[in-house]
Amino acid sequence: MVDALNFMYENGWEFVSNYHIDNDGSLTYHCILQRQEDLDE
Repeated sequence: MVDALNFMYENGWEFVSNYHIDNDGSLTYHCILQRQEDLDE
């Protein structure tokens, strides 16, 4: 998971928040990322 977030950060994405959902003892994690649009292109 950390490797995936590092990869996204290196490609212009910024971590905003995360949350998890408990489904009968099985946790699913979600990460919210954002990316600024480059208006010069």
